[in-house]
Amino acid sequence: LVVDDEVAVTTITKRQLESLGYKVTVNNSSLGAFDDFCEQPAYYDLIITDNTMPKMSGSELIKKIKHLRTDMPVILISGNLTLESKAKAKESGANSIIVKPIDLNDLSIIVRNILRHKKNKFLQK
Repeated sequence: LVVDDEVAVTTITKRQLESLGYKVTVNNSSLGAFDDFCEQPAYYDLIITDNTMPKMSGSELIKKIKHLRTDMPVILISGNLTLESKAKAKESGANSIIVKPIDLNDLSIIVRNILRHKKNKFLQK
């Protein structure tokens, strides 16, 4: 699930991830993304969210999602990463933080590592 209030960002990110073989759902509202997640929390393997969004920040979205599914891996994307925002991101439970602009190679490595780690944890249970 890719969440960003900018349609161009979600469109590009979706195309990039689909070119790597991932199935991608997008939402341009953090509130809408949370509603979608609540409807099918087991459907999603990973959430990638922008931090700065209207009505609910990415950090707030992560906290709400982690409250429902503590094992949900989340990547937080930020255009302006300060020490304060980095601390909030870690506090929210983000597994990784990426600074905009997003590099496809970096994103693909992070996504692959997070999903591989998740798969390995699942196989160990």
